[in-house]
Amino acid sequence: MKTALGGLTNTVAMLGFGSSYSGANIVGGKIDLTKSNGSDPTKDPYNQAFIIPRNGTITSMYAFFSSTVAMALIGTTLNVSAQLFKADSNSNIFTPISGAVVSLAPSLTGIISDGSTSNGSKTALNIDVQAGDRLMLVVIPTITSGLDMTTTLTGYASAGIEIK
Repeated sequence: MKTALGGLTNTVAMLGFGSSYSGANIVGGKIDLTKSNGSDPTKDPYNQAFIIPRNGTITSMYAFFSSTVAMALIGTTLNVSAQLFKADSNSNIFTPISGAVVSLAPSLTGIISDGSTSNGSKTALNIDVQAGDRLMLVVIPTITSGLDMTTTLTGYASAGIEIK
């Protein structure tokens, strides 16, 4: 994942069932999975979504991030958040679900060692989903204070959602 000046072209990571893809771009608030990244299928962000098997309501979510490479964020604070995106059953265009975002704590600042972790949860959600909807969790790094610079954040994330 990378931050960019002004946060306009950050690359994010998408989490699927047991797999992930780092390097996707959010353009105009959307992630479009209809385009291929050329002849290398390992660079395609396809199939990172999971399908809702029945109508239900998202009531909570929890997310976790662990860095795997040490880094220095001197004079800069970086926040990691996890946002649920949704596409209708007949679409490859994913948009953020309003309110379904978790800001992980603590934020990252100063000297970050490998193995540093952040996590967070959001409860009391009331978000209806329909059978066939496709959900994708997107992990987003954002510079929240200090020097707004391009930063590469390397690590892994996991998350869970409750659907009743």
